[in-house]
Amino acid sequence: MNSGIFAGIGLAAACGWNTFTPLLVLALADRIVGGDLLNRPYEFISSVGGILIFLGLMTVELIADKIPRLDNALDVLGAVLRPATGALCFMAITNHDSSMNPIVAMAFGLVVGGVVHWDKVQRRIRLAHQGLGLGTPFVSVVEDFASLITAVCSVLYGVLGPIAAVLCWLMVRSTYRWGENFGKGTISRARQRQTLRR
Repeated sequence: MNSGIFAGIGLAAACGWNTFTPLLVLALADRIVGGDLLNRPYEFISSVGGILIFLGLMTVELIADKIPRLDNALDVLGAVLRPATGALCFMAITNHDSSMNPIVAMAFGLVVGGVVHWDKVQRRIRLAHQGLGLGTPFVSVVEDFASLITAVCSVLYGVLGPIAAVLCWLMVRSTYRWGENFGKGTISRARQRQTLRR
């Protein structure tokens, strides 16, 4: 299997956690290597306009994703955007070494990005119900880190992409468990204080 396919898997998975960070990583990597990473018709990703747009959208997402309830609304948009950016990254990186047909690459990117996003949504819903979303800022930071690390590993050396994605997924899963316990513990302590005051 060519490294472009491995890199595509990693980038698409990273998009499932954060929509625009992998695109920005891909764009900056193309800039660093002098435009040799992204071929037509994907060179727009690393254009100045593209980088500024991705940077702006990434900033908005980074902030909104850490606010309970607002993060759930963001996930509704993410149901379309995250698989779509996953497909775009997969198509762009495999186009570099012609390792996969663009239509097949698009399908793979949609599936990988969609699966990671779906997993994130399910965990966020459970976090909101069991801990009132109190752990949301913490798990969001870990997901941002997971997306960044997976994307960087994918671009640096393709085969590291899926490995980083799996390891980061395990890290994210553990953080969600901690977030649920943190929320439950905080609620329990607040109720105990109210009881003592009465």
